[in-house]
Amino acid sequence: MSSPIRPLLAGFGLLIAGWAAASPGAAAERDFQFEYELAEAGRVTWVIEDAAGGRVRNLLSAVSRSQGHHAESWDGRNDAGQTVRGGTYVARGLYHQDLDLRYEFSFGNPGDPPWPTRDGTGGWLANHSDPLDVLVDGERVYLSAAHAEGPSPLIALDAEGNRLWGGLDREHAGFLARSGNYLYIAANRGVVPARNAAQLDQDAEVLLTRVDPATGQQEPFPDGALWRSIIRVDLSWAPERRHEGEAVERGEMDAAWAGDAVTGLATYRGQLYVASYMTDEVLQVDPGSGQLVRRFAVPKPAAIAAGGDRLLVATGRAVVSLDTASGRLESVVSAGLAAPVGLAVGGEGAIYVSDWGDEMCVKVFASDGRLLRRIGSAGGRPPLGPYDPQGMFRPRGLDIDSRGRLWVAENDMSPRRLSVWDTRSGELLIERVGQTRYGGQGTFVFPDRPDTAWMLGNSLDLDWQKGVWRVAGTPWRPRTGGDLLGLGAYSDIHRVVEANGRRFVVHSGGGPARGGVVVVSEWRDGRAIPRAAMGSVLGALPQPSRGAGAAPPMLFADQLWRDPALNRAARSVLAWWFKGPRAGDYRVPEAELDAVHRTAQAAGHPHGPNTHFIFTAHNGAGTVAADEVEFCPR
Repeated sequence: MSSPIRPLLAGFGLLIAGWAAASPGAAAERDFQFEYELAEAGRVTWVIEDAAGGRVRNLLSAVSRSQGHHAESWDGRNDAGQTVRGGTYVARGLYHQDLDLRYEFSFGNPGDPPWPTRDGTGGWLANHSDPLDVLVDGERVYLSAAHAEGPSPLIALDAEGNRLWGGLDREHAGFLARSGNYLYIAANRGVVPARNAAQLDQDAEVLLTRVDPATGQQEPFPDGALWRSIIRVDLSWAPERRHEGEAVERGEMDAAWAGDAVTGLATYRGQLYVASYMTDEVLQVDPGSGQLVRRFAVPKPAAIAAGGDRLLVATGRAVVSLDTASGRLESVVSAGLAAPVGLAVGGEGAIYVSDWGDEMCVKVFASDGRLLRRIGSAGGRPPLGPYDPQGMFRPRGLDIDSRGRLWVAENDMSPRRLSVWDTRSGELLIERVGQTRYGGQGTFVFPDRPDTAWMLGNSLDLDWQKGVWRVAGTPWRPRTGGDLLGLGAYSDIHRVVEANGRRFVVHSGGGPARGGVVVVSEWRDGRAIPRAAMGSVLGALPQPSRGAGAAPPMLFADQLWRDPALNRAARSVLAWWFKGPRAGDYRVPEAELDAVHRTAQAAGHPHGPNTHFIFTAHNGAGTVAADEVEFCPR
C-alpha cells in the first residue's frame, strides 16, 4: 500500500538541524550529527543545504529506518567529495512508507491494451506517420499509415474498430486494395542517391507488396521477392512545398501539398491500378507477378477507386472515369470539388470524395455526378479552439462497409483519427484517436492540473476516476505565414510557470532535431500564444510532415544572411531546401550553408550566416513578425 510523502517531524518543521561548520570561511574538519524520531518505520531521505537553500549534499535516499530514535552524520563534504567552507548548513528530510506502482490508465492510444501483445491485438497504428488509407473487404477493416518504427503501419480491425493484428512492422505501408487471396499495399519510398551540393537529384520508388489478410504476414511474389519496385520517380522537379501556415494562407492545401508519389490503389477487372501523382499516370500492375503492365496518362491523379464497373480517378477539381481499353478519360464529377484527395464507391454507384482546401469533409455524388450531400461539418473541424468531433480534418482514405458505414482515415497528427459515419444521416458512430510518437514523446500531464494533458498538438481532458480521456481542443496551429514557433504537434512541453496571474508553458519549438529552440507561450482560454523564443535558426523551421518536408518560412529564409546577395546565393546552392525536402530526403543544409559562407569570405564578406535568433512578442497579434525577431550571426 502506498503512503503520502511527508516532511520529517511533520508541519513546517523542515529545519531539523542547523550548525556552524567551522569559523566562517574555514573548511569543516569533523563529522556532524543530528538526531530525529520516527513515529513509524519507513524510508528516509536527507539532504544538506547551505543557508541560502542551495543543495550541498544528497546524504541519504529512501533508506529504510525503523520506528523510534535515530542519528545520522555528515562528513562535511559536498556531492563532489569536496570539504565545504565554514558556515551555516541545514539538514532537511522526508519520510514515507514503501512506494508502489499502480497502473491507472493510458491516454493517447486507442489500443486495448495500448501496448503490443503476443496475439497482435494490443497497440495501435504508426508512431511516425498519420492514418493514410482504409479498406473494408467484408471480413475485416484495414488501416494504414506511411511508415513506422512501432507498433505497425498496417493494422486489421473488427467491425467495431478494435485491432486484430499488426503487420509490416518497421516497414513502409501505403494505399490498400484487395485482390484474390491477398491484401496489396502500394507505398512510396524516397531515396537520396547523393548528399552533396554538386548532385542533388532525388528519386522515389513506387513499391508494391502483399500480405495475408488473416494474419498481416507478408507473402512473397512467385520469384520470392517481398517488395516489387514498380517505377522510380524523379522528384527534382517537384514544386515548392510551403509550411502549413503559408499553404493554408495561399489556398494550397491539396494533393500536391500532401507530397506523396503514390496517391491511391484499386482493383479493377482482376488488375491493380496505382495512382502515380508525380508522373501524371495511372499504372496497371499484374497482381500475380507484381509486374508493371501498362501506363495511362492522367494529369495529377490524386485518388483512385473502382465500383459500378468503372475505374474512377480524381484529377484537378474533378472525378473522371478511365477506360482501360482505350486510355480515354470521361468526365463524371465536374463541379462541387475544391481539392479531391480520396475516393470510394458505395451502394448504387454513389461516389464518395475526400475534399480538402476549405471544405475538409466527404462529399457524396450520384453516379451521374450530381452532389447529394456532405458528411462531416462543412469546412471541417475548426483548426483552433475547442475540439468538434463532428468535423473532419484532412480526410484521406475512404471505404464503405456492408452496413452502410463510411470509414475515414484522417491524414493529420492533431489528432491522428479514424472516424466512422452513417452514410445516410451523417452521424458520427465511432472514432479512434492516437497514437503518440515513440516513447510517448509529444505528451505531457500538467502537474498543477492533472486532469489536463497534452498530446501532439491537442489538449486533453483526463478522467482519473473512470480512467478515460478525450480530446479537448487545439491550442495552437499555423493558419498564416506568421504563425511560427508555436506549441505544435512536434513540440514538447518542459514545464508550466505561473507569473503575475498569467500561466505560461515552456516548450520546444517543434522543429527538426538538428537545432535547439526554447519557446515561452502564454496559456490563456485554451489557447497557447507564443510570447518569447530563442535558439537555432534551423531548429525553428517546421518539422517535416508525413516524411515530406516544407520550405523554410520566408521570415527565416530571407534572413539567413544580412546581405541580400548572400541570401540569393544560398537560394541557388540550396534549391532543394527552399522548395521543401521531399519524402525520404533526410539531408540537412549545414554543409551547403558552410560552402556559401566560405565562398562569401573569399569574396570579402566577413559575416557568417545568422545561426541564432531571439523573438520577443510585442504586437499582441499572436503571430511572429519580422520586427519582433533579432538574428545573430556566428
